[in-house]
Amino acid sequence: MLRRMYLNPVCRLQCGRNPALFTGMKGKIIALLLIFGNLSAQEVEISSADALFQMALASNPAVRNAALQRDLAGITRKIAGVNAFSPRVPVSYQALDNIALQKTYVPGVIFGQPEGSYKELIMGQKYVATFNLSPQFDILNFSNRAQRRAAVVNEELAELSEKQAQRDIHLQINAAFHNVISFDRQKHILEENLEVARKIRTITGNRFEEGIARSQEVNEAEVNVVTLENSLVQLEENRRLQVELLKLLARPEGDLRIREETDTGPAPELRAEGSLEADLARTRTRMAGQDVRSARLDQWPVLSAVSSFNWQSLDNRFFYGSGSSAIYFAYVGLKLSWDLPTNVQKVSNLKNREVQWKIAENNRELAEEQQVYDNLRLETELRKAQLQLESLQKIETLKKDTFEKNFAQFEENILPLDKLLISQNDWLTSRLNEAAGAVNVKYNYEILRINNRY
Repeated sequence: MLRRMYLNPVCRLQCGRNPALFTGMKGKIIALLLIFGNLSAQEVEISSADALFQMALASNPAVRNAALQRDLAGITRKIAGVNAFSPRVPVSYQALDNIALQKTYVPGVIFGQPEGSYKELIMGQKYVATFNLSPQFDILNFSNRAQRRAAVVNEELAELSEKQAQRDIHLQINAAFHNVISFDRQKHILEENLEVARKIRTITGNRFEEGIARSQEVNEAEVNVVTLENSLVQLEENRRLQVELLKLLARPEGDLRIREETDTGPAPELRAEGSLEADLARTRTRMAGQDVRSARLDQWPVLSAVSSFNWQSLDNRFFYGSGSSAIYFAYVGLKLSWDLPTNVQKVSNLKNREVQWKIAENNRELAEEQQVYDNLRLETELRKAQLQLESLQKIETLKKDTFEKNFAQFEENILPLDKLLISQNDWLTSRLNEAAGAVNVKYNYEILRINNRY
């Protein structure tokens, strides 16, 4: 958006005195407006779905989220490497005012009193301040080490999920892009046929004025023109929707201008070799296996190195008084902790993970079989599209020949209008089918190539 431009008082005064200066400045302002207008109306010309996909890699939220999930998995893997030793340094500090110290009764004999008597003593300090530092880490924690391996597999899974998100966006862009190309081809065909329909309308109108054609024929010729005009309008609206979808997926910086690449001939032979879905299922199975291993090792004991360093201040007057007693005590050692297998939660977790692993194993088997079928289906779809295009091209050639001969007879007033319109509609349909079939071959070829890429 252009901001409003203000002239300073000196410029206003000089411009008022010198019209030529004002005219020159006015020309500069107009030039600036034209420059900014061109910048705001900048178009991005695209001739391939791959170019749009490269834009989507940097700007599409779904692709960015998948990349962030991969980064998050990498962070989790790094943390799991450290967590294998579970290092921790608890620090605590407390200052206690013992407003009522505990009383202790000791045998009176110690103090020279009769046998069986007790003496009441109050032990402890009123003000106690303690600072504690307790570094510790696990020497042997089999479950945490298994989780580190699981984090590595999880990172691989995140990378595959990122590829899956990219592939899905790429396939959506590929479909919308080829829809636009198909609509452009159909538009060209409809415009050519519209010119022919208008010519037929003119010939029919002239004959009606000469009294050798009926008004019904004029109406039919007009209906033919209106139908083609409406088809063009509908085509433009459908094309606009597909372009908006491409903008939503690729998020280009400017308006999109789609053009078809120069046809370089038939596409080279390509076999379907996609393996993404099968790879995902295999990695999920490995992940489930690591979870089972971690749950089993969670039953094992944990050996830890423990320590504690304490600084304590004791006083009966107030905290840290001049006569307070400073005490330091510490320990280092080993600690073995073990939840016996009777821990219900751990046993339940192990059984649950084992069932999930079996499910993942079944899904892997199904995914590998489905991957083989999907690759075969992609090859078959491409081959069918190629064979269909050959048939559609032959049909279009025959329908064109029929229409041209019928049109020549119509111009000589030998063939009635209704038969000419039927042959024109047949030829138009065959041309539209042939155009859609040609784009369909490219579309299926790109689908196969995209699946092989991932």
